[in-house]
Amino acid sequence: TYFWHQNGSAVATTTSGMLTIDSATLLSSGAYDVTVSNAFGTIPSQQVPVTVVTPSAPTITSSQGFQNRTLYTGGTLSMAVTASGGGVKYQWYKNTSPIASATASAFVITSLTTNDAGSYSVSLTNSVGTASNGPAVITILVPAAGSYEDLIVASAPEAWWRLNESPGATNLWDSMGRHDGIYTNMNGTVPPVVLGAGGALSNDPDTAASFDGSGGVGVIPYSARLNPMKFTIEGWVKTSVTGGSISPFSSSYGSGPDGWWIESIGGWWYGNCSAGYFGNNNNVNTAAQIAPGQWSHIVLTYDAAQVIGGNVYPYILYVNGQTDGYVWGAANLNAVGPFIIGGRGLNAATIADRLFNGQVDEVAVYGRVLGQAEVQSHFNGRFGSTTAPYFIGAFLPQTVTVGKVLNYSTTVYGSTPMTLQWYKGSTPISGATSSSY
Repeated sequence: TYFWHQNGSAVATTTSGMLTIDSATLLSSGAYDVTVSNAFGTIPSQQVPVTVVTPSAPTITSSQGFQNRTLYTGGTLSMAVTASGGGVKYQWYKNTSPIASATASAFVITSLTTNDAGSYSVSLTNSVGTASNGPAVITILVPAAGSYEDLIVASAPEAWWRLNESPGATNLWDSMGRHDGIYTNMNGTVPPVVLGAGGALSNDPDTAASFDGSGGVGVIPYSARLNPMKFTIEGWVKTSVTGGSISPFSSSYGSGPDGWWIESIGGWWYGNCSAGYFGNNNNVNTAAQIAPGQWSHIVLTYDAAQVIGGNVYPYILYVNGQTDGYVWGAANLNAVGPFIIGGRGLNAATIADRLFNGQVDEVAVYGRVLGQAEVQSHFNGRFGSTTAPYFIGAFLPQTVTVGKVLNYSTTVYGSTPMTLQWYKGSTPISGATSSSY
């Protein structure tokens, strides 16, 4: 036998564990409990508070994800609303048709396909009225086969900030839909970052973000998915500053700070962490030298369990598809701070230091280690199939004495495959077909 109470007073006795109170009887809030009795004893339940409210028409108090935007296949669509009013029911729509089972305050598609393109909205109803939000038009891009975008999508990034927002924008969009951020300026300058600069990709109108070292940065909130035990970071950077230490992107925080950052040191690109800098050991990777005003492709891989020569060396740095193989010991990963584009993340008081001066484009994070062949394919993908060869740097005249050694080397970029041929005067030198002679 079940003895039901409201605020300690008996309200019903039943022979089952269910009490139903109709709307005409449920007029006031109170604390409900039940005492259950059989031939062998009696036991009381805990009290459960019930609050009776007078419903009002639904009002949306906040919303997330309701923007027209372009995403790529494999990305995530996430939308949500918070509402007041009482007794609110939700229904999500695609192109004005209700989506089956989409009846919660949030709506998520975790792996987008082209079939998910469309116009999305939500309707809220209760006994008093209705409200709605949207529509938001979602475009799902299919990259051209063999394009740089096609290569990146095939590698399945966790996040991909193309940095191609319109001038004056403050939203920093992740093209995979998972890790959106903002452009801000630590000095309060408007606009915080200059957008619309010429991008890194040849024969592609996609634009880049330009930083002047005065305090403008891109800030993406911390996520463990951007700092896993295995990851790859890549991006394109360009600067004419060869002195000092400037960082195009980082995930670091604290007094050490913990985490990693890419930076320039003495006219070369390096990786750095609280355990010390790595990459470009003794300048053996000549591709890592900063060519003023030229784009460089920077890739950092991390595997916390990577053992080389009996020691744990998690970091490897690639510049323009090449690595010197110089690795570095373990350091604590960033566990608190945001991902920063345009500087080295520091702390809550000073968002970043080592502020970048130049352009940054196509920054991506992968939750795995990319192999060297994949890194090189991304680097070569920048040039597409119609970029003529061009040289980085120039030769210098040399005067040597008889019997001495003459060394020349060159860096040349463009669409692959590519052939090289050295000449003396106008005569080709037999067998001289590599980048060094």
